[in-house]
Amino acid sequence: MAQKEKFPLSFIISAVFVCSFTIIVSSFGYIAFGIEVDDIVLLNMPNGNLTFAVRIIYCICLLGSYPIQMFAAIEIFEKYE
Repeated sequence: MAQKEKFPLSFIISAVFVCSFTIIVSSFGYIAFGIEVDDIVLLNMPNGNLTFAVRIIYCICLLGSYPIQMFAAIEIFEKYE
């Protein structure tokens, strides 16, 4: 960050947003499917073309998140070469 003193506030706002969003989405999944909810909400959806497309997009998102997560670690290790 250009202004490092603003990082704690920015981090707290981001963390609260992500946690709140996760809780809201999880609550909707539980409300929709009740006690019968599976670990992955996508498994509760009826089989069909739309469900298949959503599952494929979810897999692509998971594969795309790996490089983003590894970027910081790679940057750190490159400094020591």
